[in-house]
Amino acid sequence: MQIDRSKAPINDSDIFLKIPNINLSYFNNIKIYYFEDHSQALINFKINFKNGAVSEKIPGTANFTMSMLQNGTKNLTTSQISEKFESLGASYFFNAYWDECATGFSCLEQYFNPCFELLNDCIFNSIFDVAEIERQRQKILAIIMQNNSNPNYLAQVAFNIGMFNGHNYAHPRIGDLESVSKITKNDLTEFYHKLLKSSEISIIITGNFNEKNIRKQIENSFEIISNNKSNEIIPNHNPTRHKNLIADKDDALQTNLIIGKAVDINRKSPIYPHFQVVNTIFGGYFLSRLNHILREVKGLTYGIFSYLDSRKYGNAFCISTSINQDKTNASINDIFEISNEMANKKISEEEIKRSVAFMTGSFARTLETPKQITGLIQTIDTYDLELNFMTKFYKTLGNLTIDELFEVQKKYFQTDNYLIACAGNSKALEIDLAPFGDFTHIKL
Repeated sequence: MQIDRSKAPINDSDIFLKIPNINLSYFNNIKIYYFEDHSQALINFKINFKNGAVSEKIPGTANFTMSMLQNGTKNLTTSQISEKFESLGASYFFNAYWDECATGFSCLEQYFNPCFELLNDCIFNSIFDVAEIERQRQKILAIIMQNNSNPNYLAQVAFNIGMFNGHNYAHPRIGDLESVSKITKNDLTEFYHKLLKSSEISIIITGNFNEKNIRKQIENSFEIISNNKSNEIIPNHNPTRHKNLIADKDDALQTNLIIGKAVDINRKSPIYPHFQVVNTIFGGYFLSRLNHILREVKGLTYGIFSYLDSRKYGNAFCISTSINQDKTNASINDIFEISNEMANKKISEEEIKRSVAFMTGSFARTLETPKQITGLIQTIDTYDLELNFMTKFYKTLGNLTIDELFEVQKKYFQTDNYLIACAGNSKALEIDLAPFGDFTHIKL
């Protein structure tokens, strides 16, 4: 039997999707999420503090503060902390995101107690030693300089500046050379106290553990913390008219491109499932329209994708790709043409079926391990979603109609108000972007 490779295959069988049963309890108003799975040896432990880079006064403070939590306590030096985690075979992290900060570890069940005690020491006994602060500052500055040579990073920074102008989301999450150089010990300890005293706190535990035993340890360690909401008011992003942006990278052989617009969609929106189906067809997977035309038909890029950049105080719909320098203008025109077609012509039943099958199958693969389920719970916690959010979401996908999806297409895929941000050769990009409106340069 000969296979027709011009047509994408469709799976007509029903997809069995088993959403894990997640338990939620409270202690001192701290949320504690549990998912027990004794089929694997590891336990995953994570603490979320609902303050992130969006609530910092100086760009880079959240990232700097979290890095310091693993760099010396009243009891241990930086090297002793890393050596102890490694001797226990544990992986650990201290991360700052836009809307929260998080720390945690993964280890074998029998090593949970020493890992838990070690993490507690980092959280509650960090000393912010001046010499260690300066060492960490130099590491962060080196990372920033390295990032500034990466066209992908430059394009993202340019996009954030243009899209979130006037909001804290506009600055680089890690900070920049100027801001990180200004951060003092007082700035770090102030943000540290904000995490402990003015943050909503959630704990996520997945894997091989006993809920009763682990709850006792949590209560003993966190009895001094009451989950207080911050009095700080962070405004929602207010989209404004903007210029296109060029991040100068004159030695680049390619153009790194991000095109996008502010949208009023978040995970709680009734049309969130509708948007995700349409976006998958547009640019959310390998068989998307964007990838088919720009990669498969025209050979302009190795890959192009679109996604919803979802944040607590503002969301953006984005299209991202890297292209040969001399094809920049043609690629932008093609992206606009495909977006226009999506906005003005109904999609087919076949495209919908293929998109829903891909989304469902892809999600099923993210439920294979307790560590992956930690990520699912993280999403639920970050956006204050119901525990059955994913169940409702995937039930909705099976009932969407062409006409319902077309309403989303018409509203969100028109090409008006697209922001173009790119990194590459400045002189060439001035010519390429001229037909699409005013632009400005940024240098990092």
